[in-house]
Amino acid sequence: MALDMLLVTPPSVAAKPYDKDGGMTLPLGLGYLAAVLEQAGYSVELLDMAAEQARGADLTRLVRERQPRVVGISTMVVTYKNGLRIAELVKAASPTTKVIVGGPQATFLVEETLACPAVDVLARYEGEETILELMHHFAGDGPTLDQIRGIAFKAGDHICETESRPLIEDLDRLPFPGRHLFKLDRYAKPGVLITARGCPSHCVFCAANTLYPDPPYRARSPHFIVDEIEEMVNRHKLNSFFIADDAFTLWPKRAMAICDLIIERRLNVQWTCEARVNTMTRELARKMVEAGCIEVQYGVETGNPEIMKLIRKGISLEQVEKVVDYSQAIGLDVICSFIIGFPWDTAETVRQTLDFALRLGHLGCPIPNRGGKNRGRIVAMYAPLTPLPGTAIYRQAEALGIRFLTRDWDLFTFNSPVIETPHLSAAQVRQALYGGLGQVQTVVGQAA
Repeated sequence: MALDMLLVTPPSVAAKPYDKDGGMTLPLGLGYLAAVLEQAGYSVELLDMAAEQARGADLTRLVRERQPRVVGISTMVVTYKNGLRIAELVKAASPTTKVIVGGPQATFLVEETLACPAVDVLARYEGEETILELMHHFAGDGPTLDQIRGIAFKAGDHICETESRPLIEDLDRLPFPGRHLFKLDRYAKPGVLITARGCPSHCVFCAANTLYPDPPYRARSPHFIVDEIEEMVNRHKLNSFFIADDAFTLWPKRAMAICDLIIERRLNVQWTCEARVNTMTRELARKMVEAGCIEVQYGVETGNPEIMKLIRKGISLEQVEKVVDYSQAIGLDVICSFIIGFPWDTAETVRQTLDFALRLGHLGCPIPNRGGKNRGRIVAMYAPLTPLPGTAIYRQAEALGIRFLTRDWDLFTFNSPVIETPHLSAAQVRQALYGGLGQVQTVVGQAA
């Protein structure tokens, strides 16, 4: 029997050869799409090409054998062009199969995506309700394409873009992701979940606020989240997981409630998350450790106070130092992430950023009256500024004096600069990233 839907994650151009222990993370978004489709009675298969080490020939063979009615391809910047290449392979193997492309990169590049003749429909922004209506359409019992909100498609020699689809306000309505469809043993981090979607902040280098414009932040109920954690533990044997929210601590009382439920249900789990220093408290940090949290990542971005204001981060260096100190003092490992090469950066401000990272790292060193066996380590991570479609810095690039060295999305890997700024050359950014203090990942403080 022919397959209704094949969902595909293309390989990343930034990825190293397959290494299970190298950080491969389960693509949770496809799991949500699959769960919604299965709930509606459609047959679904998932193919994560990087995790399964699948090549183009493997995809072609699968499409010929299963004859899927529809193939859905999810893309971000590091998988975007591979996604379009995959669309062409699918059409060559099965011309009648419909191809849908989605994800943040495609969402903001409508004309470029639909210029690929193999792409039939572009699904923009949030996909669960859209993919279901598209499946009904291609099955012959749904609305016409121009009646489906949140898509774009070719109509003759022009592009038809329908009105935006409202975001799903009640995320508790969604089924748990279809983890049973993944080969979980292929991932270093198979345990991934979200407790909320979106971010109300307006950081100039991030597209989260543009992807989720209204409402910018929607949170799932604590009991529903912990129900999912229980399912991960009992059904999938996943006792370790990463909370993939943009900022788990955005509503501290809610984060506390989630931790309390984990403790109340006596779940033996370990987990990590990303957080904002202006929403973390000592009480919450202690509760997170009690509930099994072992690591938290804070987006610090810069060590210069004026640039901190210009990037609209909404935090101060004093907050960073205070929160990082007490987070690792109670045993949390702390990752501090930084961006090198903002348009206002100079050689001096980059030095300030590297010096600030080093100062944070010393908080984890065995200094008298600071050290202790239960303190966590502090790690600094650096990346070059990479303006992406959907971000304020991408839209304002020309006004800010940013010069793109390339527009080839395959080179937007976050490993090497793709721009130059009024004050910094690409060579200077590379030197900061890879020379001296600036390593892409440097353990600058180690637990005593």
